[in-house]
Amino acid sequence: MCDKTIAVIMTAYNEEEIWIHECMQSILTQTYKDFHLYVLLDNPENESLKTILRNYEKEDTRVSFYVNDQNLGLVKSLNKLLGMVTEEFVARMDADDVMEVARLEKEMQFMEEHALDFVISNCSFLYANGKIGKGATIPTLIGEQFNEAQKYGNVSMHNTWLQKKSVYDALGGYRLVAHCEDYDYVLRAIQAGYKIGRMDEELVKYRLRDTSISAMYAKEQFEKSRLLRYAYSKGKRIDMLSPDKLNEVYSAYSDEEKEKFAKAKQDIDGFCSKLYDGKLAGAAVDAAKMLLSNKEARKLFVNSMVNNRKMKAVYNKKEQ
Repeated sequence: MCDKTIAVIMTAYNEEEIWIHECMQSILTQTYKDFHLYVLLDNPENESLKTILRNYEKEDTRVSFYVNDQNLGLVKSLNKLLGMVTEEFVARMDADDVMEVARLEKEMQFMEEHALDFVISNCSFLYANGKIGKGATIPTLIGEQFNEAQKYGNVSMHNTWLQKKSVYDALGGYRLVAHCEDYDYVLRAIQAGYKIGRMDEELVKYRLRDTSISAMYAKEQFEKSRLLRYAYSKGKRIDMLSPDKLNEVYSAYSDEEKEKFAKAKQDIDGFCSKLYDGKLAGAAVDAAKMLLSNKEARKLFVNSMVNNRKMKAVYNKKEQ
């Protein structure tokens, strides 16, 4: 096993106390012991999380805890943490998710085995009712196969990333592309020539929340992702796209538009969940409902199906 120290970076804001405990325990009990956890609280008024995280810092020397003086948002907070990191490798984690016990070990082994700069794994899903659902069925993708798949959808789960710190440094960290900073980052990493691999194994449990960024800003996130995907597929330099212009154009949706899209996104997520779990009859019913629903639901469903078919062609090409 590699003996390099991994920096795990994580921001916290408004997570429930039990989620924080579950998350922290899943990190601190990893089979890969040589890591340092950097936690930044982006909500200086959240006294309960301050107390919990300071206690973890006192109990385990591998934990460093910081608090922002004011709310900075995810991108600035992550870049702030990256400025503190001295380790050669960096793993991402979200404070409401749960690592599988061998996540860091398996990702590091995968990185070494395939001579990668950047590793991503698959996720399972933690639902509000406590049930765990399967993640998307995606084969292992390495190098050009991964790059090709990214033309049809973001197969990179941000909370599973492990990469060399030198990649972050060369790319200047995250750009302020609100709610799409991870997709923007991955595409820039590909275009900069870094070798990326995605494992098919589910190594993080991703918690689905109605108040998550993806639920609150689903419309904006979808439209920005679509533009980034189009530019990337046409060979345009992602780093030449202005984050300010992207944010200006795609942040002016009305509350009604956001609500309609959020409902459509919830429906497509439910449809996909049934597909992943093999509940084909229920998925078929959901598909029919979306096609008979409003314009937003139909657009999202058709877009998802078209890109899914193209992505499967990439998977089949790989398997041959």
